[in-house]
Amino acid sequence: VPKLTDFGVVRDQHTADHMIRTGSQMGTPRYMSPEQVVDSKHVGPRSDIFSLGSLLYELLAGEPAFKGEDQITTMAAVVGGECVPIESLLPDLSREIVEVINGMMAIRAADRIDSCVTVESLLYGEASLDPEPASREVELDPEPPASEETRRVGAIAGVRAWAASIWKRTPQSG
Repeated sequence: VPKLTDFGVVRDQHTADHMIRTGSQMGTPRYMSPEQVVDSKHVGPRSDIFSLGSLLYELLAGEPAFKGEDQITTMAAVVGGECVPIESLLPDLSREIVEVINGMMAIRAADRIDSCVTVESLLYGEASLDPEPASREVELDPEPPASEETRRVGAIAGVRAWAASIWKRTPQSG
């Protein structure tokens, strides 16, 4: 049974893209958020959203979003936002999925989708993104169309597993 775990501390045994740990920095460069690369002491939940977005990009495109010849050039690509837009690789991918992935992989944490609950709502079609990335406010729709649910089942399962792992690690207030 496949299990979804923390993508930032894994090692791909088939490539040279090994997990790094330097001082307080830990993670696999192609899944690290820009803020994690720059200052891993000041990351928040949106860093996990970025990592999940990078994973969804790779699952759909069949290749990592951020590539480099080594760990340093991969981290430079992450910080510089140097990736091929997923819509260029998959021109038939729905606009909604493209917007969700792009919203998850925004370089500035403040421009990124703010939670896995929001990601799930967007994938189910229960919400839509505000066109201004700085606000990323979500408007909920009363009922998602059934056809949208069918196309998004795989991505939603991943988001739910990711959200559950974050939920377990995050202290909940009363």
